[in-house]
Amino acid sequence: MEMSKDETLELGFKFHGHRCPGMPLGLRLAWAAMEKLGVSRAKRGC
Repeated sequence: MEMSKDETLELGFKFHGHRCPGMPLGLRLAWAAMEKLGVSRAKRGC
């Protein structure tokens, strides 16, 4: 099951260790790049 963008953002904050403007900006840029390239997130175990 794929996580929502809000869930991914919260997981990113937990992984990053603190809240700062750089982490969500990088995540949003990655989402935009993936959309532009027409790719999706890898499935678990691949």
